[in-house]
Amino acid sequence: MSEGFDDVFLYWEACAYSGKCEVVDDSQPLSVAHGCISADMRRVYASRGRCLLAAMLANLSALSRWYYPMEPRAKTSRTMTIYVGRAPYPNEPAGEFVAKMDIHYECRRASGAILMLGEDSGRESDYVDNVTCRETDGVWDIVLNLLRAMFFSSR
Repeated sequence: MSEGFDDVFLYWEACAYSGKCEVVDDSQPLSVAHGCISADMRRVYASRGRCLLAAMLANLSALSRWYYPMEPRAKTSRTMTIYVGRAPYPNEPAGEFVAKMDIHYECRRASGAILMLGEDSGRESDYVDNVTCRETDGVWDIVLNLLRAMFFSSR
């Protein structure tokens, strides 16, 4: 793993954008989410991308127990791009982006193409199709549904 990715605490930041973005956009995102996981996820997921997505899954799952939708002000769009990166400290912008999700959402169904930075700077990808969502789901609720489908289908 890269230097600085061996900490016990892994902080992440995810930025959601409307439409399909090929590069990280400096314009205003739909929403930004932050989180941290204290477990040593490197033992479970060796790749940096999967490791941070697992941390994001854990944090969003916990948040969803208390808030619905998780981010009521963020309006969903038919096509969204999510960039997930490792933040050096809590609530700081991500320095290194390690995963990207291209999401298509229509008629309470979501699909997502997920590209992750793997071990030794390689890349790995996953695709999640036809995940059922609620009509009132927000951006992070949809992301959570896709992450659940991704991780639980790979068992």
